[in-house]
Amino acid sequence: MAQFGQPFSDIQLVNVGGGSYRSIDEAVASDVDFVWNDDNTVGIMEFGLSDSDLDPLVDPGVDTGFIFRGRVSKCDGGVPNDNTGNACELSIQLMQGATQIELIWNVVSVGLWEDISIALTPALIANITDFSDLRFLFTTTGSGGSPANRRGVAISWAQLELPDAPEPSGERRFFSVT
Repeated sequence: MAQFGQPFSDIQLVNVGGGSYRSIDEAVASDVDFVWNDDNTVGIMEFGLSDSDLDPLVDPGVDTGFIFRGRVSKCDGGVPNDNTGNACELSIQLMQGATQIELIWNVVSVGLWEDISIALTPALIANITDFSDLRFLFTTTGSGGSPANRRGVAISWAQLELPDAPEPSGERRFFSVT
């Protein structure tokens, strides 16, 4: 079994044209709703993570098996799936509070909806001390150029898969009722 960290709260939204954590919190990827930054702006979208049943994530006791999954696209005025205009840069970070745990992905150009699946680095995952304070931080840059070619970035889904928490150790006691 696994835990699935999904966005459950908005921590910081700067230059966001629309959407919120509710736009990217599905258990299965969907492009029906999404969050996006305004064209040609530095956009900051930071979301708190919880397990899929809104429980806090729990330390699995291992530093392997962590996978980020998401879907991103370039957009024009909040309309995603745009493969025209200037390139945009998107950075995705796993944070613990204000501390960066890992730079998951940094791309200079996004276009049509793109699936992302990246195994995270065990050495960096070992630095997590508070699984209940994990966050995704998405940062976009302005695309520049003429107004007709300025673009933003849309995110339709994000998820962190991590191993399930270990079972509590201890004796099992069986009682008989007579």
